[in-house]
Amino acid sequence: MQKERALERLDLIFHELSRCPGDNNLACLQVYHEITGSLVNDSLSRGFTLQEWAGERIDFFENIAVARSIDRFHDTARQLVAHYIDYVYSSTVTQTQSVVMAVKDAVREGLGEELSVAALAERFAYHPNYLSQMFKQETGRSLQEYIIHERMDLSKRLLSKGMPVGDVALRVGYGNVTHFSRIFKKNEGLSPKQYQQRGAR
Repeated sequence: MQKERALERLDLIFHELSRCPGDNNLACLQVYHEITGSLVNDSLSRGFTLQEWAGERIDFFENIAVARSIDRFHDTARQLVAHYIDYVYSSTVTQTQSVVMAVKDAVREGLGEELSVAALAERFAYHPNYLSQMFKQETGRSLQEYIIHERMDLSKRLLSKGMPVGDVALRVGYGNVTHFSRIFKKNEGLSPKQYQQRGAR
Protein backbone atom coordinates (compact mmCIF):
# COMPACT_ATOMS: atom_id res chain seq x y z
CA MET A 1 0.00 0.00 0.00
CA GLN A 2 2.96 2.35 -0.51
CA LYS A 3 1.42 4.41 -3.29
CA GLU A 4 4.39 6.65 -4.09
CA ARG A 5 6.74 3.69 -4.19
CA ALA A 6 4.42 1.79 -6.53
CA LEU A 7 4.14 4.78 -8.89
CA GLU A 8 7.91 5.31 -8.86
CA ARG A 9 8.37 1.66 -9.84
CA LEU A 10 5.85 2.08 -12.63
CA ASP A 11 7.67 5.19 -13.88
CA LEU A 12 10.94 3.23 -13.90
CA ILE A 13 9.34 0.46 -15.98
CA PHE A 14 8.14 3.00 -18.54
CA HIS A 15 11.51 4.74 -18.57
CA GLU A 16 13.14 1.43 -19.45
CA LEU A 17 10.40 0.73 -22.01
CA SER A 18 11.03 4.04 -23.78
CA ARG A 19 14.72 3.07 -24.18
CA CYS A 20 13.91 -0.17 -25.98
CA PRO A 21 15.56 -0.07 -29.44
CA GLY A 22 13.44 -0.19 -32.61
CA ASP A 23 9.87 -1.50 -32.59
CA ASN A 24 8.80 -1.89 -28.98
CA ASN A 25 5.19 -2.99 -29.56
CA LEU A 26 5.93 -6.42 -28.12
CA ALA A 27 7.49 -4.93 -24.99
CA CYS A 28 4.49 -2.59 -24.59
CA LEU A 29 2.10 -5.52 -24.85
CA GLN A 30 4.05 -7.47 -22.26
CA VAL A 31 3.92 -4.54 -19.84
CA TYR A 32 0.22 -4.01 -20.61
CA HIS A 33 -0.56 -7.64 -19.74
CA GLU A 34 1.56 -7.47 -16.58
CA ILE A 35 -0.26 -4.37 -15.33
CA THR A 36 -3.78 -5.54 -16.19
CA GLY A 37 -3.05 -9.05 -14.88
CA SER A 38 -1.68 -7.72 -11.58
CA LEU A 39 -4.64 -5.39 -11.05
CA VAL A 40 -7.21 -8.06 -11.92
CA ASN A 41 -5.56 -10.68 -9.67
CA ASP A 42 -5.21 -8.31 -6.73
CA SER A 43 -8.76 -6.97 -7.01
CA LEU A 44 -10.21 -10.48 -7.25
CA SER A 45 -8.22 -11.61 -4.20
CA ARG A 46 -9.78 -8.70 -2.28
CA GLY A 47 -13.28 -9.45 -3.56
CA PHE A 48 -13.57 -6.35 -5.79
CA THR A 49 -15.03 -6.52 -9.29
CA LEU A 50 -13.51 -4.43 -12.08
CA GLN A 51 -16.79 -2.61 -12.57
CA GLU A 52 -16.84 -1.76 -8.86
CA TRP A 53 -13.49 0.04 -8.70
CA ALA A 54 -12.43 0.83 -12.26
CA GLY A 55 -15.57 2.72 -13.33
CA GLU A 56 -14.94 4.65 -16.54
CA ARG A 57 -11.34 3.48 -16.53
CA ILE A 58 -12.46 -0.04 -17.42
CA ASP A 59 -11.64 0.82 -21.07
CA PHE A 60 -8.01 0.19 -20.15
CA PHE A 61 -8.85 -3.51 -19.73
CA GLU A 62 -10.94 -3.72 -22.87
CA ASN A 63 -8.88 -1.74 -25.37
CA ILE A 64 -5.35 -2.93 -25.95
CA ALA A 65 -4.79 0.00 -28.32
CA VAL A 66 -3.91 2.06 -25.26
CA ALA A 67 -0.52 0.35 -25.32
CA ARG A 68 0.33 1.62 -28.82
CA SER A 69 1.57 5.03 -27.64
CA ILE A 70 4.06 4.79 -24.79
CA ASP A 71 3.30 8.25 -23.41
CA ARG A 72 -0.45 7.71 -23.44
CA PHE A 73 0.00 4.21 -22.08
CA HIS A 74 2.20 5.50 -19.25
CA ASP A 75 -0.25 8.26 -18.25
CA THR A 76 -3.27 5.95 -18.35
CA ALA A 77 -1.52 3.15 -16.43
CA ARG A 78 -0.29 5.61 -13.79
CA GLN A 79 -3.77 7.06 -13.26
CA LEU A 80 -5.29 3.59 -13.06
CA VAL A 81 -2.76 2.23 -10.53
CA ALA A 82 -3.10 5.36 -8.37
CA HIS A 83 -6.89 5.12 -8.52
CA TYR A 84 -6.80 1.43 -7.56
CA ILE A 85 -4.52 2.00 -4.57
CA ASP A 86 -6.76 4.85 -3.37
CA TYR A 87 -9.82 2.62 -3.77
CA VAL A 88 -8.23 -0.24 -1.82
CA TYR A 89 -7.15 2.15 0.94
CA SER A 90 -10.61 3.73 1.31
CA SER A 91 -12.25 0.28 1.28
CA THR A 92 -9.82 -0.98 3.90
CA VAL A 93 -10.54 2.01 6.14
CA THR A 94 -14.27 1.40 5.79
CA GLN A 95 -13.80 -2.30 6.51
CA THR A 96 -11.65 -1.52 9.55
CA GLN A 97 -14.31 0.81 10.94
CA SER A 98 -16.95 -1.85 10.39
CA VAL A 99 -14.88 -4.56 12.15
CA VAL A 100 -14.08 -2.29 15.10
CA MET A 101 -17.77 -1.41 15.53
CA ALA A 102 -18.66 -5.12 15.47
CA VAL A 103 -15.93 -5.91 18.02
CA LYS A 104 -17.20 -3.15 20.32
CA ASP A 105 -20.71 -4.58 20.09
CA ALA A 106 -19.39 -8.08 20.86
CA VAL A 107 -17.52 -6.77 23.92
CA ARG A 108 -20.56 -4.93 25.29
CA GLU A 109 -22.81 -7.94 24.72
CA GLY A 110 -20.33 -10.43 26.20
CA LEU A 111 -19.09 -8.67 29.35
CA GLY A 112 -20.33 -11.49 31.56
CA GLU A 113 -18.68 -14.19 29.47
CA GLU A 114 -15.13 -15.42 28.90
CA LEU A 115 -13.89 -12.43 26.95
CA SER A 116 -10.36 -12.14 25.63
CA VAL A 117 -8.52 -10.69 22.67
CA ALA A 118 -7.77 -14.23 21.46
CA ALA A 119 -11.44 -15.26 21.62
CA LEU A 120 -12.54 -12.12 19.77
CA ALA A 121 -9.83 -12.60 17.15
CA GLU A 122 -11.00 -16.15 16.54
CA ARG A 123 -14.59 -15.02 16.29
CA PHE A 124 -13.77 -12.36 13.69
CA ALA A 125 -11.16 -14.51 11.89
CA TYR A 126 -8.16 -12.24 12.54
CA HIS A 127 -4.79 -12.83 14.15
CA PRO A 128 -4.97 -11.47 17.74
CA ASN A 129 -2.05 -9.06 17.19
CA TYR A 130 -3.55 -7.74 13.95
CA LEU A 131 -7.00 -7.25 15.50
CA SER A 132 -5.46 -5.41 18.47
CA GLN A 133 -3.40 -3.20 16.17
CA MET A 134 -6.43 -2.42 13.99
CA PHE A 135 -8.53 -1.62 17.06
CA LYS A 136 -5.89 0.68 18.54
CA GLN A 137 -5.37 2.56 15.27
CA GLU A 138 -9.09 3.20 15.05
CA THR A 139 -9.83 4.00 18.71
CA GLY A 140 -6.52 5.04 20.28
CA ARG A 141 -7.00 2.34 22.92
CA SER A 142 -5.87 -1.30 22.89
CA LEU A 143 -8.57 -3.95 22.69
CA GLN A 144 -7.58 -5.31 26.11
CA GLU A 145 -7.88 -1.81 27.60
CA TYR A 146 -11.30 -1.41 25.99
CA ILE A 147 -12.55 -4.71 27.46
CA ILE A 148 -11.40 -3.67 30.95
CA HIS A 149 -12.87 -0.17 30.52
CA GLU A 150 -16.28 -1.55 29.55
CA ARG A 151 -16.21 -4.04 32.42
CA MET A 152 -15.31 -1.33 34.93
CA ASP A 153 -17.97 0.99 33.51
CA LEU A 154 -20.69 -1.66 33.96
CA SER A 155 -19.28 -2.57 37.39
CA LYS A 156 -19.65 1.02 38.61
CA ARG A 157 -23.25 1.18 37.42
CA LEU A 158 -24.13 -2.10 39.14
CA LEU A 159 -22.31 -1.18 42.35
CA SER A 160 -24.14 2.15 42.40
CA LYS A 161 -27.42 0.22 42.37
CA GLY A 162 -26.34 -1.71 45.46
CA MET A 163 -25.59 -5.06 43.83
CA PRO A 164 -23.28 -7.23 46.01
CA VAL A 165 -19.62 -7.17 44.94
CA GLY A 166 -19.55 -10.94 44.26
CA ASP A 167 -22.57 -10.68 41.96
CA VAL A 168 -21.05 -7.71 40.14
CA ALA A 169 -17.82 -9.63 39.60
CA LEU A 170 -19.72 -12.51 37.98
CA ARG A 171 -21.88 -10.16 35.93
CA VAL A 172 -18.81 -8.56 34.33
CA GLY A 173 -16.94 -11.79 33.65
CA TYR A 174 -14.71 -12.24 36.71
CA GLY A 175 -15.18 -15.61 38.43
CA ASN A 176 -12.67 -14.64 41.11
CA VAL A 177 -13.89 -11.80 43.36
CA THR A 178 -10.38 -11.05 44.65
CA HIS A 179 -9.07 -10.67 41.11
CA PHE A 180 -12.04 -8.46 40.22
CA SER A 181 -11.43 -6.25 43.29
CA ARG A 182 -7.75 -5.91 42.41
CA ILE A 183 -8.52 -4.88 38.80
CA PHE A 184 -11.24 -2.49 39.95
CA LYS A 185 -8.99 -0.76 42.50
CA LYS A 186 -6.15 -0.49 40.00
CA ASN A 187 -8.44 1.27 37.52
CA GLU A 188 -10.69 3.29 39.84
CA GLY A 189 -8.44 3.99 42.82
CA LEU A 190 -10.97 2.45 45.23
CA SER A 191 -12.02 -1.08 46.06
CA PRO A 192 -15.51 -2.05 44.80
CA LYS A 193 -16.81 -1.89 48.40
CA GLN A 194 -15.30 1.55 48.97
CA TYR A 195 -16.78 2.77 45.69
CA GLN A 196 -20.18 1.46 46.73
CA GLN A 197 -19.96 3.01 50.21
CA ARG A 198 -18.87 6.36 48.80
CA GLY A 199 -21.90 6.38 46.50
CA ALA A 200 -24.22 5.52 49.37
CA ARG A 201 -23.25 8.59 51.40
